Amino acid sequence: MIDFKMTRESIFDLRIFREMKKLLLLLLIVTACSPKTGFNAFFEEEVETADQAIDLPKWLPMLAIPNDAKEDIKLFTKGMKRVKLLRYHSKREMGLKHFNVFRDEMNMENYLNVKNNDVNLDLISKETEGHFKEIVISCDTQDAYYIFGLTGKMNKKDFEKAIAEANRNNE
Repeated sequence: MIDFKMTRESIFDLRIFREMKKLLLLLLIVTACSPKTGFNAFFEEEVETADQAIDLPKWLPMLAIPNDAKEDIKLFTKGMKRVKLLRYHSKREMGLKHFNVFRDEMNMENYLNVKNNDVNLDLISKETEGHFKEIVISCDTQDAYYIFGLTGKMNKKDFEKAIAEANRNNE
């Protein structure tokens, strides 16, 4: 027969377990209710507006990038985990307008502007604690307007190296 006597240690363990459950539940609620910020919030707002919205691992959307812009964009993927792609074809002007509002509201700096054949590429970002966690690239072509949001963590040294390389490539 099993003896179910509660010792002082088992009662203490039970109390700790109950407190841990409460903390875990509170953490889950706070995480679920926390607002999205930065490019993630912009992306969620633009899903309905854009002709196409894709959120994938960084390598997959690279297949959809125009060849003229591909090499410049690849420079900025080191340390990044996700790529969110917004494509505006029929609502091109609306995409441009929304992007400009986003850039102004987020106080992101323009680090790169490339005009190559029929492609105009702008790269904006903001440094936080020696890293760039969001790099946003707008790519205006004859056919469509694209916005790429690279999210992850690129260190400042790699970012500066990528900017210098992109500038050399486009001189």
